[in-house]
Amino acid sequence: ILHLRVLSGQQLPRPRNSNAKGDSSDPFVVIEIFGIPGDCAEERTKTVRNDGHNPSFDESFQFQVSVPELALVRFLVLDDDFIAPRLIGQMMRMVWSVEELEEDEGHVLNCCK
Repeated sequence: ILHLRVLSGQQLPRPRNSNAKGDSSDPFVVIEIFGIPGDCAEERTKTVRNDGHNPSFDESFQFQVSVPELALVRFLVLDDDFIAPRLIGQMMRMVWSVEELEEDEGHVLNCCK
């Protein structure tokens, strides 16, 4: 079982095509697992309204991954726009490399630079 905890974001950039000055994002994170058919899954955090600067999510997720050597985890940071979510940033890693980070009791993943 893969345990992931999404804590917070820091200084998230405004989404592309965001024209309004002072347009604050409403970020949320989607976590996707890609692998053999039984391992594929998707979860998302709650939306943090009007806080793209320092959003706090503090949510935990569990994924059943039977073959971590063949699985990828993707983190998508999106702006919860009323028309359609807009991409702020993303990052993809092999599940086995994320499992190694779990022993650190937290790790910063920079995906939006």
